[in-house]
Order: sequence, then structure tokens, then C-alpha cells
Amino acid sequence: MAGMAAEVITEYLRTCQFCLEGGEVLGYPATLPLLCVTNAFGSYLKGEPVSIDGKVQEIKKGEPFRVLNHPLFGLQLKEKQIKLVEHSYRNSLSHNAIIKRGAFLLPGQAGAPFIFEGNAVLIRVGSFYNLVSRVWAQFPKETIAQWEEKQPNYLWPKFWKLSKSPQLLPDELALMRAYKRWKKKKKKKKK
Repeated sequence: MAGMAAEVITEYLRTCQFCLEGGEVLGYPATLPLLCVTNAFGSYLKGEPVSIDGKVQEIKKGEPFRVLNHPLFGLQLKEKQIKLVEHSYRNSLSHNAIIKRGAFLLPGQAGAPFIFEGNAVLIRVGSFYNLVSRVWAQFPKETIAQWEEKQPNYLWPKFWKLSKSPQLLPDELALMRAYKRWKKKKKKKKK
């Protein structure tokens, strides 16, 4: 899964880059993957200390956007601002295909990625993309593997049934066999 996570994050960032290049900026499809990657970083760095409202706190389950105040991001947002970003954009955009009233997107590359005024928040999508890309370049990738070790393996039994499906193409079967070998090797390392 760690390899998959790295691949997905890289593809998300390439998608964002595509959405921001050329004549027409595609702000919404660029912003959602950036928020998803930020959320993932918060999951992988769970337990890490961050400073919020002058207090050192941990990134905890259910609060992944606290990662915005992690040293990798270099931001100093207030708790209310972190929640405003999460609720104005991430949840609404991913689940309802909208952003909340008082939330705005601009394509800007320069300046801070977020601007707050009361309950209004603006994301400079280009600036946010640059920040998340920089964080990914510096991200301690081993934390993804550590996170993976803590995850339950829900799909393991179903995966083997799928590998016997006559509908799979030869290259898909080869991929399944490679995964099976990798999983066995990983199991031996644990012992």
C-alpha cells in the first residue's frame, strides 16, 4: 500500500499541475486532490506534534488537517482556520461537488495559499499546489509504510479469489502473482 500511496499522491499532483497549466485553469479539479493529499499527510503523520493557537498538540485521528501546521507545511493557522479549510472545501467539494458560501478559489501562484477574513476563506490554488508539491518532495516516505503496518488487511481473502478469475488478462495475472510474492516476502521479514 505504501507504494500505491506514493503513486496516487504523485498522480494527484500531476493532475493538479495539468489543471493549472495552459489557458484555462481548472480550479475545482485541482483543489480536491490537493486537499486529499493534505488529508493523507495528516493520516501518515498522526501523533506528530504541531503548534496550534500557541499550544503544542498532536495530529490525531479525525483531525488530519492539523498537518497544515506541521513544520513541513510551515503554516501557523488557528484551529478555527484549519476547520474552516476542511469544512468549506474538503468535505463539501468531495461529497457535494460544491464549496461552502464564503469560500473562494483563485488561480494565483504567489502569496500565501490561504486568506482568511472572518468566516470567509480563499485558496490560491497555484500557491497551494506549490506548497503541497514542496511538502511531498520533503515528505518522510517511511511514515507511509509505518502507517500501513497499523492498517487492517480487509481485502486479503477476497484478493486471492479474484486472482483465480478467468476474466483477468495475462498482465493482470502477472501483477497478482508479483503481489503474492511480495506479500510472502513481507510476512517472512516480520518473523
